[in-house]
Order: sequence, then C-alpha cells, then structure tokens
Amino acid sequence: MKENTKIIQITTLAWRALQNQLKPHEFEILEDLLANDPEARAIYLEFMANHATMNQSGFIFESSPVCDALEIDDPFRQVVEKDLSESAVRKAMRESQDTLPEPPGDSKAGLPRRSEPSFQKLIKLVARTAAIVLLCLTVLWLDRTLMQCQPAPIHSVGLMADAMNVQWKPGGVEYRIGEKIYPGELELETGCAKFAFHDGAEVVIEGPARFSLVASDRLDLQRGRAYARIGPDAIGFSIVTPNSKVIDLGTEFGVIVDSSGSSQVHMIKGRASLLAGKRGQERSSSLIEAGQAGRVDPASGKVHSITMEKEAFVRDISSSSGLAWRGQMAIDLADVIGGGNGFGAGNPDMVIDPATGKFTEYVERGKSTRSANSTYNPVAPLKYVDGVFVPNSNGGPLVVSSLGTQMTPGPRTSGCFRKDITVLNKVYRSEGGNLTDHDIKYGYPFHPAISMHANLGITFDLEAIRKDLPANVDIAGFEALCAVAVSPNETDLNDRGMSDFWILIDGKEQKSYQAVKPGFSQWTQLAITPGNRFLTILTTDHRQNADQDPIQLDRCFFGDPVLRLTYNDK
Repeated sequence: MKENTKIIQITTLAWRALQNQLKPHEFEILEDLLANDPEARAIYLEFMANHATMNQSGFIFESSPVCDALEIDDPFRQVVEKDLSESAVRKAMRESQDTLPEPPGDSKAGLPRRSEPSFQKLIKLVARTAAIVLLCLTVLWLDRTLMQCQPAPIHSVGLMADAMNVQWKPGGVEYRIGEKIYPGELELETGCAKFAFHDGAEVVIEGPARFSLVASDRLDLQRGRAYARIGPDAIGFSIVTPNSKVIDLGTEFGVIVDSSGSSQVHMIKGRASLLAGKRGQERSSSLIEAGQAGRVDPASGKVHSITMEKEAFVRDISSSSGLAWRGQMAIDLADVIGGGNGFGAGNPDMVIDPATGKFTEYVERGKSTRSANSTYNPVAPLKYVDGVFVPNSNGGPLVVSSLGTQMTPGPRTSGCFRKDITVLNKVYRSEGGNLTDHDIKYGYPFHPAISMHANLGITFDLEAIRKDLPANVDIAGFEALCAVAVSPNETDLNDRGMSDFWILIDGKEQKSYQAVKPGFSQWTQLAITPGNRFLTILTTDHRQNADQDPIQLDRCFFGDPVLRLTYNDK
C-alpha cells in the first residue's frame, strides 16, 4: 500500500471510529492494521494525538464511564506501549526532563513559585495524549468484545425474499418468507433460501450450508453454495470464506466452500476482487473477470484457475412456481407437457387428452381412432399450457386460445385422432415403432419430444411462463425439429401418408409444412417478442381423400422443443 493511500485509509477509519460509525468489516480491517503494521499504528497514534490536542474539552473518551470501569487485559496494550516507548514523543519527554531548569523561588522558604513553563505543559499534554490513545485502543477492543457477547442487533440487514423446500437446523435460527433478517449464524440443511440485503444485493443459499449474516454488505460462508446478484447500489458487497474474501465490483458470482475448507469462486458477470488466504496470514489479491473461476487451496492460500461452471449454482428461485433456476437459457416444452416448469420437474408418464383437456397417466391406445369436434379445452393442472384441441373447423375459424384467439382460416381435417399428447418414445411400441429420425430416437428417455399424432393442437401461455422467470430473463424464440417417424411395419404405405405442421403466434401462422410424408424432418426456429402471448403448435392429417391418406401413418412429433431465453444485463 502506498504511503499516501495508507495515511488516508488509517485516518478515515480512525475518524469513523471516533464518530462510532465503523461497520463490522471496517473494524476488522482497522484491527488487523493496528495489530500487524507498525507504520499503521504510528499513523493512528499521531492522528489520535492531534485530535486530542485540538479538542479543548479534553477528549471524548477521557470521562467515559466504560473507561473508568475498565479492568481488563487489553490485547493491544503491550503493542502500543512498545510503540510509545520507542517513539519520538517518549524521547522528547526524557530530554525535556533532563534539561528542565530549577524554577525560581525557594519552595522550602514558602516563597511563591512561578507557573509551569509552556513547554512543561506540552510535555504533560503529550503524556496525557499517549494515555488517551491507549484507552482509545482498549475501548475499540472492548466494543468488539461486548458486540460479540450481546444478542442480535436491533437493526436488520435485509429480508428473507423467498424460500423453497427449506429445512433449517433444529434448534437454530430460521426465517420465513417476508421476515426481516438479522446478523447471526444460520444453518440450512436442505432447500434454497433467497435473501435481499438492504444495500441492494440478492443472495441465494443452497443447502446444506452454514453461513452468517454479518451486515447489509457482507455474508460469511463457512460451508455450502451461495450465489450473489449485485445491484448498482450494492457495489462492494462481499462474501467471506474461511480462506478468502470476494469483494464485488458490480457482478454476479457464485462461491462454494466444501467440507475440506477449500473455496471456489465462479464469476458469471462483471468482475470481483479476490483476497486469498486466511485472516492474519499473508494474503494475495487478484481480479477475477467474467467467465473465470478460481479455487483457493485451504493450506497454502494459493489460487488455482479452474473451469467456470455456468449451471453450478441456483441463481434464483420462485416458490410459487417451484422454479430453481441455474442459469439455463432454454425451457424444455416436453417437460412442460409433463407438468414441469421447463427445467426437468415434469413427469414423463403424464399425458393430455386433446378431446377433454384431462391430464392423466399414459395408457396405450394402440390403433384405435377417436373423433372430436374443435372445442378448445383448458388444461387446468398445467400452469404453462393454456389449452388443447382437435382441429376440425372444416376451413372455418379455429379457436386456439382461452381468450378466443382464432386461426383464420382453420385447416380442413377429418376430425379423427389416435393418440394423446405425450412425451414418451414408447407411444408406438405396440405397433413395432419409435419416434425416430435418421436413427436418432426422440421422446423420453432419449431426446425430449412432443408426440402429436395428427390431428392435435396445443397452446402455451407465454405470459404465464414469463411471470415465473427470473428478473431480466425473457423469451426470445421457439425451436424444434418438425418430423414424421417412419412406420417399419407399413413400408408399402409410407409414400401415401401425408400430414401438416403449423406453428402460430397469437393465432397467426409463422411456419407451416404441408403434405409432408413419413421420414420428413425440418429444424424450425422463429422469434418471439415480449408482446406475444400465445404459442400454438398443431398437426393435421392433410385432409383431401380419406382413402388415400391413412391417418395411422401421421406419426408427427416435435423433437427437442424449447423456448430460447435471453438475459438482459440492464
């Protein structure tokens, strides 16, 4: 640290101490400097001496009842007394006493003596100042000791913003959503907890974890995983581990502390300062940029470069939707069909009946054919699925949303269908086939897919999905492989079957593939804007001549269907 910088730092901390404005982490910095840096102690002593000299009332700590009642061994006492014994102040005092002239007058004879010379008063003032400095350091130490012994402070450091499946250590401190949080140690056995600090930082803790809420700008992590998102007003927020300290410079980063005491820092965005090494030992400082990660060795304190893992941390949670977002930039619509949130929470054995909207377990229907009218059916159990239908409008308007959105004109179909809407590969097992394209198997447990044997339609509620996404994340587009699986048992008929794919946004056609045959496959991408509300995908049997267009060959599916997400840094 350069000399001028050190002087500014010490005097600033000393002044804040006099004003009783030191934050806990600032106290630790001052304590370290006074205990380990003789130059810092000299600057501190000089500042305190000057302050006491200028304070004509005597110095704020002189008449303090805490100091009057102090009967405790100050850990700084020996250090300060050593500094004073070797200081120029002590030397000046000794030299002044050696050369001090005998005051005029005969005290033995009762003659009056003159008042003390000004330099003698100065000597006493200096001695008095040195004692005051010692008391000041003692009070600093006592304040910390009392702070550690007292119960939780009155002032909160933030709020418990959200929680999912949390289980706190029995008998320990625990919080509920919306409650104020206070400094103290916590232990989360399972689940995820999200804290919003008053300074503007948000931190998600993933159990099992042991950590301490220290201040509105600091969290100590003893074990577990923490992910911090720092707002513009919270720059300087820090996460402290047993062997490192990460100081934010406008970032998003994750910290891991394992059972061995090793800590990792993964920088997702921005940059942060990493102070490596245990407190009280020699430390190294480095700057970590976005895309970088480092591991701090618990023994040596050295930082080793490692691969940054984008999805190693729960970055955000939503207890209302069951969302635990790890930074994924795509929502799996096959998972949504199974009742999930798009990130793997769905049950693949659940299907949707297009004629009723019923959400039920899979039942093999074989080659049986059913018919239905084009009624739009909401799917109540599925938050992100607006509804399903069997397209059968005979060229008239086709309702494709719960708000009455229409596709005009609607496609002509037979109004017949054979299968439910499912994500399973085994949907054609009884018929000796799979959802396959170019030897790649689709459908659970292979590549995600939505099996929609013509004639079927489903509409996704984009706005419902947006509401559950983390802040600054939005839907950017839709992607899927439109394909028709070949029937191995009906090779002679494969050239005769024809079907259609339609992709709509708010009822308007964006993409369509018509009169395609078994073996067809086409990767499809289209953009979605923030104002779009509904995404509809449907398949039809390309109704022209029922005798020449057997519906059993229309094994349509959407492979790897996703909603691409975008992250707005602003």
